Amino acid sequence: DYAIATFYTYANGYGEVQTITKGFSQNQEFNDAKDVPVTPAVDAPVIPGAGGTPVTPPTQEPDEPVTPPGPTLPVENPSGTVDSYSWSELKLLAQAKMSAADLKAKYGIELGQKKDGKYWLVDLDGNDYEGFVFMYDTGRFGDLMNDGAVSSAGYAYCKMATTTMPAIYSALASSNSELTDAMKEITVICNKYGDVSQSDNKYYTLTTKMFLPSVNEIGVATSTWTYPEGYALEGSRFDYFTSLSRVAEISGGKSFWLRSANTSSSAAFCYYNDGGYVTSATANIYVHYTVAAFVIG
Repeated sequence: DYAIATFYTYANGYGEVQTITKGFSQNQEFNDAKDVPVTPAVDAPVIPGAGGTPVTPPTQEPDEPVTPPGPTLPVENPSGTVDSYSWSELKLLAQAKMSAADLKAKYGIELGQKKDGKYWLVDLDGNDYEGFVFMYDTGRFGDLMNDGAVSSAGYAYCKMATTTMPAIYSALASSNSELTDAMKEITVICNKYGDVSQSDNKYYTLTTKMFLPSVNEIGVATSTWTYPEGYALEGSRFDYFTSLSRVAEISGGKSFWLRSANTSSSAAFCYYNDGGYVTSATANIYVHYTVAAFVIG
């Protein structure tokens, strides 16, 4: 009753050849194979370079760079003024570099407004200072530009810049640290005595947080002055100063020093005169007030 038979032939230990017949019936599996587990067939992997199709691993797209959130600007207040915001808030607005139109429309800020009753906003980005420029009357009278009648080293090396302004800043930091913390350290250009067109050293620079404005920055035309190139180096007019009458507002009409050296005198610096014009005086004269400028940003 065997449907299939398999013959195994082998030699026993005595050299005799024997044949064994094994098989299964229609209703019986191979007796010797019925308990052997069956391993399912697995497709062989295709190996690159071995005659098959190369396997390309999936590519992973790089993560998009995450841009950190910017600083939170003050709440918009179209009916506000510069006095509606703290110094730290004004610093954020200055760093945002909005247009004058947006500052006015969104925050009510515009040139000629005063902060804390005495700090005048005179420019929104003057002379590449990249910030809000303020000026104010320090209330000090009789400060000298230099102890002697000397201006040849310019404002950068005079007593006003190296001693007086740091003292004013320190006093302000003690009474209003939020203000001084919001101030930006900038580099101002200072002219010098003489014809700069004939000099290798045409000007001096000073890195500071408080400074005197220059002749050009308060809007005085110097094209007809002696050696006008020296004055032109010190920057352009702050936007608020469309007339000298506006300059007078800052000091209450009083005379005050400017950082511009008189290019035709080695002894004098320029100053705004209470008569409404600009002239010069020897560096050690005791007749002027001190008006300071600074940048928030």
